[in-house]
Amino acid sequence: MGRNIRATLPVSPSTLKPAWPNLSTFKRKEKELKVKQKMWYNKRHRAQIKPVLQTGQSVWIKNVPNPGRVRSPADTPRSYIVEGQTGSLRRHRSHLRAVPSQPREIQDCVRSRVGRVIRPPLRLNL
Repeated sequence: MGRNIRATLPVSPSTLKPAWPNLSTFKRKEKELKVKQKMWYNKRHRAQIKPVLQTGQSVWIKNVPNPGRVRSPADTPRSYIVEGQTGSLRRHRSHLRAVPSQPREIQDCVRSRVGRVIRPPLRLNL
């Protein structure tokens, strides 16, 4: 074991011999712990898998305040070649936001003095 036992109680010699743990059990428990740790990390940090962008889809480039179109996926994972106003760029998926194809319409909206839309509450809307 490498350590001197300082207890004065008598101990059988078989308990003093080191024994290796069962390797298959150890690997199984280690894998379960990693899966559980991954699950809790992703839950705490709200990690999500973003949908794949299609060729020709309109996107907003986050660090270059211009819209662009996806030309093709890049060689690296989760990266795309984007055609913007300044030319061709390679950007990671985290820097691209998909632009909705049709803008949302607000019907019968009342606006405040600041310009925000005031919507009536939905309670008791029978």
